[in-house]
Order: sequence, then C-alpha cells, then structure tokens
Amino acid sequence: MPLQSSMRAYTEEGHERVLARALGERLGAAPQFVPLAPEAFAGALATGQVDAVLVREPLAGAVRPGTEALRTGYRSGTAAAMRADQPLRRWEDLRGKTVCVSRAHQGAQALARRAGARLQLVDAPAQALVQVRTGACDAALHDAAQLQALFLRKEWRKFSATLPAAAPAELLLLASTARPQALQALRQAVAAEGRAPA
Repeated sequence: MPLQSSMRAYTEEGHERVLARALGERLGAAPQFVPLAPEAFAGALATGQVDAVLVREPLAGAVRPGTEALRTGYRSGTAAAMRADQPLRRWEDLRGKTVCVSRAHQGAQALARRAGARLQLVDAPAQALVQVRTGACDAALHDAAQLQALFLRKEWRKFSATLPAAAPAELLLLASTARPQALQALRQAVAAEGRAPA
C-alpha cells in the first residue's frame, strides 16, 4: 500500500509537518523540512541550519541552554487499537503478539519492544489499522488522542483501545534564544495556532 497512489493518499505519522505548514502560513514562509537526530538539535539551531525543531517530549537533552521550548498544545500518549474481542488488558499481554507500528513512530516501536511484541512496520498509521482489521496484526499502536476520535466513527465501533494509554508526550517547538526576533515571531505563531480549532 504506497503512501500515494491513484486510489488513496495516506496521512503520514504525526502532526509535525501539518503544524509546520500552518506555522509557515502564519509567518508567510513555506517550510523546508530537515531530518535531524536528537543530538543535533542544539547545534542546528545555534548555527542557523534550522529555524526551529519540532520534537516530542520527553526526549532527554532536547532542551539545552540557548534553546527555548514553545508548547504547541498537542499532548497524547500511545494507545493500542485492537478488535474488541481480543483478550488484551495489560501491555504485557502483547508479549508474542504481532503489533503493527508506523516506521516513523519511534516511541510506539520502543513500547512494543518493551512489551515483548513482534513488530511489523508499515509506512503510515492507516496501514497499521488496516492490518488490525484484516487480522494480520493483533494490535496497532498509535496516538491515543487520534484513536479516541477514530473509535467514535460507526465503522470502527467493533474496535477498541482497552490498554491504558502509555508514554505520554507533548509536541514542542524548539527555537534559538540567540535570534530574538525570530523567536518572538515563532512564539506568536505557535500561540495563535494553539488557539485555532484545528
């Protein structure tokens, strides 16, 4: 199931790109995306390689001196989507089970490994959910906030998230304090976007 095809366009993991585009619109600039390892965040901000970093906290060492963390307003744990008739009630019940997780959701992958599950990686969250529907996976791990909304839809009523949400994380935007004008513009854009219904 390719991410983009003539029949379907899958939404990628996370809200980072969606939020970055919304912030770009507020700032009058189209965002350019640069993949960075966590240990490179501070250096990339300090040298101006990037203007901001979107990161899920808690992430050890992400906020360092010379960096300010702006709250985006999005916070969610990881939950498991499974068929309502599955007898899984604790995270430990995933031991030996096949769990679908998107490649980009590192936190969910770590959670599945700690539970002793067999990982099956897919490119997009919807693909993981399809695997649960077809029975190819016993569960799919995804953001709890999004799963709660999904389970309100009629076609997903036979599915549930019976495991308590784990590993809560907040989406933060990191910016350099050495560039006060840019930091202030980002503060205003993040605050305005945080109030938006979206």
